[in-house]
Amino acid sequence: MMEDKIHKEVRDSFYSYLKEKHDTDKGRRKTEERDTILDEICNFKGHFDINMLQSKLNNTRFHVSKATLYNTLNVLIDAGLIVRHHFDAGSIAHRPHSPSIPVMYELRRKADTHLHFICTQCHSIQEVKNPPFLKEHISALKNRFAPDYFSSCVYGTCKRCKNRVQKEVQENNRTIT
Repeated sequence: MMEDKIHKEVRDSFYSYLKEKHDTDKGRRKTEERDTILDEICNFKGHFDINMLQSKLNNTRFHVSKATLYNTLNVLIDAGLIVRHHFDAGSIAHRPHSPSIPVMYELRRKADTHLHFICTQCHSIQEVKNPPFLKEHISALKNRFAPDYFSSCVYGTCKRCKNRVQKEVQENNRTIT
């Protein structure tokens, strides 16, 4: 199964990173907490935030502090195994009482070149992997720059929210007339 292969590759890469770091600065070691956190991260289909990860771990009756989670996420970022996304909450800042979009993470192995479409109403995130128009631009850069992956964000209103707003407007127009 492809997911098992990816999981094994990620785990092997992580162990190599930890061994290298442990040998050079004695600061990184393999622990049960790191193994379990990495396993749960590999099981996510897409983006996740710290609360989603903690909830998933709690559901498996594996309790760790947020500090341990943040520290492990930082180690995994340093190892190049996950990507941290700071989606722009400023695009929704003009709406009072609107929740901000949290920092999101995703497994680097699953984070191929893609676009993020982020709804400013419901904060859903949709992805388009390897958009054809970007391949040309990225290949043009390869002579001057060696990209590992590409991620970009497009902010707007998803179809579901657009339909909901249109329906509300129609209902308001009916009640006025």
